[in-house]
Amino acid sequence: MDANGHIVTGTTAVFTLIDYRGVVVEACIEQSSGNDALDKSAIRRMAAASYHPEIKSGFPASSYVLTPITFGPTGTKSAPLPNIPEGERCETQPLPGISAAEVAAAEGKRVTIFPTPAGVVPDVGQPWPTDMNGVPINVDVYTTVLVDKTGHIISVGSTKPNNYAAFNAMASQAIAKMTFASSDVEHWTVVGFHFRANK
Repeated sequence: MDANGHIVTGTTAVFTLIDYRGVVVEACIEQSSGNDALDKSAIRRMAAASYHPEIKSGFPASSYVLTPITFGPTGTKSAPLPNIPEGERCETQPLPGISAAEVAAAEGKRVTIFPTPAGVVPDVGQPWPTDMNGVPINVDVYTTVLVDKTGHIISVGSTKPNNYAAFNAMASQAIAKMTFASSDVEHWTVVGFHFRANK
């Protein structure tokens, strides 16, 4: 209720990173309800809940999840998930009480890539992709990586394939050089490549 005793209603869409243990380690507001108190309550609800981690090829996996939380009287229908354009998702932030090590184990890596001064994709040498109007595009490429207890790669698999060969090629090259945080079990972690046309 607000200060006047009126029931406040709305739907907040929360984008979260859930680690391989089922713990929410990062979150952000993908779509606001329009009420700051409801948005903060939505984040608290997500953080307090426990989840079953995704299982991929027999191993627990970190994953990104978009969840709508609707506030209102009993029986209020949930709003549909927002349709967010490619490359425009909010960037999740660590929740209070979550250590840097926990975030590192869940997230794996987050890398932002910009075009070279010549307008090409770094390390690949191909032109930066554009839309049908010739405007350079922004794309997020998320890849899952199965790592062992010491943080070394066992296997690589794509969670969000896209149609841009240059971006995929650079992501593959970068992953091959990575090592990850050590953990108590073998698990899948997420690597996010954020290809941005402008700094």
